[in-house]
Amino acid sequence: MNETSELLKEIKGVLYSIKINGENDKTDRVSEAIDNDIRTNQKDAINSIQQSFNRLHDKLFSFNNLMIAAFIAFSQYPAENPIFRTWYVSVPTLNMIYLILIEKWEMEKFRHESRQASWHQEERDEHKILIRNQNLRSFSTIVYTVLIFVFLCLSIFYH
Repeated sequence: MNETSELLKEIKGVLYSIKINGENDKTDRVSEAIDNDIRTNQKDAINSIQQSFNRLHDKLFSFNNLMIAAFIAFSQYPAENPIFRTWYVSVPTLNMIYLILIEKWEMEKFRHESRQASWHQEERDEHKILIRNQNLRSFSTIVYTVLIFVFLCLSIFYH
């Protein structure tokens, strides 16, 4: 009887460890699924941010083109005393060139990201710098566009 109770204890111990291992496997699968969801959400968030930047740059580019047209128009109007000199058109034109350069730098960042599978720590650090620079450039072009618009409005108003 003593051997039987010891054998039963051993069987219960084995069954308990099997049960725990089964729960661990289930926990591992749930953790893996959560990790995959987090990675997917991060990728979606990064794509959304990039799409937002692209839309913002497109709107700034369009608005800048309108300002170029306004500077051209007000360099001819009124005919006897124009609001702007013709060379003032270069101000929004330079901003447009800067917007084009930002798009070029963004493409370079995307090319860099396309090789992400083979990155080492150096490339990861470089990517952080690329993102920070891209954000600063985007912010600076927003500021430049607003300043040019304020200059345009104030020049018209005080003419």
